[in-house]
Amino acid sequence: MLDLGTQSKSAKYMKAVSLSRLLCAMLRQHKSIDINLERKIPLKLSPMKPEQYQHYLSHAIKEYAKDKVTAGTWSQDEAIALSTESFTRLLPQGPDTKDNYLFSILPDEHAEPIGTLWLNVAQEKAFIYDFEIDESYRGQGYGKQSLQAAEQWALQNHLTEIGLHVFAHNQSAHHLYKKMGYVETDISMVRHLPADDPMKDVDPVTSTGLDQQLQHLIAQRETARSTQDTELLQQCLHGLKALQKEAPNNAMIHYQIGICFDNLGFTYDAIPCYKLAMTLGLPNHDLRRCFLGLGSSYRVTGQYAESLATLEKGTNQFPDYKPLQLFYALALFNTQQFDQALAQTFTTLLPDNQDPDIQYFAKGLQFYASHLDEQWSPDRYDEK
Repeated sequence: MLDLGTQSKSAKYMKAVSLSRLLCAMLRQHKSIDINLERKIPLKLSPMKPEQYQHYLSHAIKEYAKDKVTAGTWSQDEAIALSTESFTRLLPQGPDTKDNYLFSILPDEHAEPIGTLWLNVAQEKAFIYDFEIDESYRGQGYGKQSLQAAEQWALQNHLTEIGLHVFAHNQSAHHLYKKMGYVETDISMVRHLPADDPMKDVDPVTSTGLDQQLQHLIAQRETARSTQDTELLQQCLHGLKALQKEAPNNAMIHYQIGICFDNLGFTYDAIPCYKLAMTLGLPNHDLRRCFLGLGSSYRVTGQYAESLATLEKGTNQFPDYKPLQLFYALALFNTQQFDQALAQTFTTLLPDNQDPDIQYFAKGLQFYASHLDEQWSPDRYDEK
């Protein structure tokens, strides 16, 4: 099972881009190429039938949940529910969802399926959301042939690129994709801390003096952020780190260090600070902002799956905090859910907009935001 484009990470994160872009470019320039793209591949990609889709969905939800647990992204208790939510969000109309193509892989036209392939298409690029050869048919070359068939399909549909994400623990898939000409474009790593983390027994800040120092540093950081004073931000960071040594189990200190890193542009360094702050526990006012900071940091570093999951969780927990809703719209866009991104933006901004001209059209705009692709066939006026 691939990582759904909701695109998540285990100890290793890999994004792959196919060489079909090069093949397309060469074809357009009428240059000869070494491989014959018209050669017959003994596999057929057949659009999934409704009964096949129901069987696929049940299996895929379980497999995706299992992979996410193995990757350390989800807990066992929440995995099935979160996996179901992911498929519901990505395939709201099932196999008929726009720009999504779900295939059964057949060794010939009359045979039973030996695997499945799910492609999403946007902006002349295909993305493999899921690809699996049934276990009894693995090791027989069907994986390679299926990817070749996918490239032929992409070329026939004038696409320039095929991308995918693969879980780090799926080494056999990783080997196949590299063998087929896919290349790594970015890698993410994570270390799971031991259960006997020495920080867990350290008391949080209770000293009035330390608390006053923290509040002073927060005020300084806000001033430095608003004036873009990098030197003052560095001073605040050093001060916060000094407090961290005195009270390493204080969530607010870790949270403020994360913001400081963010303000200074050290986004990768901010991520573990936000995560630890949330684990240690923040009051709701700061927690909602921490969700935003963590989700945004994941997004700008290209970790779109984590961004989407973080911001979605934040919006569910704080549905009235509109900045979270807007950052969630950005993550929807980055995961190629363009309709949902636009609808999310409209429904967030319209209700409180005070512009009288926009308010005049607000009701219509809110309706259209949730019916972006619908067309009407109104009656024509008949003057009698």
